[in-house]
Amino acid sequence: MGYILPVIAVLVLIAVIIKKNYTFALPLTLVLAGGVSNYIDVLRFGYVRDPLSIGSFVFNVADICILAGTLWAIWVYTRR
Repeated sequence: MGYILPVIAVLVLIAVIIKKNYTFALPLTLVLAGGVSNYIDVLRFGYVRDPLSIGSFVFNVADICILAGTLWAIWVYTRR
């Protein structure tokens, strides 16, 4: 049951690429990579490791990928 979300995410990415909508492929890949990375952390450690702490902000590289991919996808969608 725990593997269903990553499988769905990969299938959505494959569907986007098959439809030749390449403008969404890279942003979705960033979101997928960040999500899978966080998911692997949860499976290995039981929580998401956050190695970067700057002031009151605590984040990891996977979070940056998710945020960048989401903002990029929104930007691509609104530019159409």
